Amino acid sequence: SHPRKANLRMPDALRSSVLILLSTLLTWSANNVGGLGAVTASASVTMLAALAHKQSAAAVMCASFAGWASSEVIPDVLWASALGAVTALTFQ
Repeated sequence: SHPRKANLRMPDALRSSVLILLSTLLTWSANNVGGLGAVTASASVTMLAALAHKQSAAAVMCASFAGWASSEVIPDVLWASALGAVTALTFQ
């Protein structure tokens, strides 16, 4: 008998949570650090995600809306990470 290969596939809920966290951070950074503005940052992140993995587009779009927050409301990347984590929990 052949040894079974390990299943390295990430569970769907974990994959969505990671994508949501990263998408929130990417949108927040593009908006507040990169100066793209909230709408352009969100649209860019959502479009890239939809092209790369369309099954995750809804989760990424939700996260990108969270990333719209200005640096006056979410002052740094640590708080943006917390926002992404809360978004991931509420999206599930």
